[in-house]
Amino acid sequence: MKSLRTTIALFLILALVVSCNSGNEKKGETNSAASSLSEVMKAADAISPEITNVEDVFKTLELVEARYYPILCNDPYSATLYLESKTVAAANLGVYITDIVYHMYGEATSDMFITFSASQELAKYIGLEAEFAATILTELEGGGDISRDSLIYVFNGLMENSEKYSSENEMAYVHTSFLAGLYVEKLFITSSLLDQAYNKEEKSEDDITNTKKLLVVFQNQLESVDALAASLDGQFSHVENLVAENELDELKANVAGLDSKIKEILDTEELQACEYVTNIHELLTSMRNRIVSAS
Repeated sequence: MKSLRTTIALFLILALVVSCNSGNEKKGETNSAASSLSEVMKAADAISPEITNVEDVFKTLELVEARYYPILCNDPYSATLYLESKTVAAANLGVYITDIVYHMYGEATSDMFITFSASQELAKYIGLEAEFAATILTELEGGGDISRDSLIYVFNGLMENSEKYSSENEMAYVHTSFLAGLYVEKLFITSSLLDQAYNKEEKSEDDITNTKKLLVVFQNQLESVDALAASLDGQFSHVENLVAENELDELKANVAGLDSKIKEILDTEELQACEYVTNIHELLTSMRNRIVSAS
């Protein structure tokens, strides 16, 4: 079985460093970023787009000074609906882990812990018993540091030793479902923020610069769609209620289209509407809705 590389260590980041720059400083930064496309690219390219990474969500939100919209997160009270299928539970565990990062960014501590409780329930159902949940909870409450590798080891060890799996194939389906939920949710949040930015009636220079940064990060995140497609190869029949092969093909086609237009979009002084960004957001919304409504 492929090693399950997650970034659960993101749970440990409980303090958001808030910028307190003066208005003049912010204006200077905006003018500098707006006049230098290379700076926009450099800032966005510094964020890792790996499929298993959720730390990029947190860094992206900080980079573009994103607003926090709790409505973008899945309802944690829906967790009980996912306890009929391990693939559904795993996919929504990925969704909740991403949502926890977003709640943390928004300093919504109560919502973060409620969502953590939901993720704990799903983790237990798919075979990640109390030791895993207790480890995460201890670190959340204590604010201490624990290495990413040690958490991954605990996660993998518990999954591999679980009696809930009759074969390595079944574990692979659950693993892939988890990655799909994690990846689709982080792209859904990013694309939703982009959609709102493009539809904003009046856009300041800050808005334009931050949206361009967000678009570059989004393009980088989308590069991992091929990795998701590869992990799902031959498994679509086992996760057909979550991710459809034709949807991924359509997503990849629109990603290629965005790649061909990205320089033109970034070179314009204003924000240029792009059908590929709209299409990708609609596809991701459809995929994400299927995952969170599955039972």
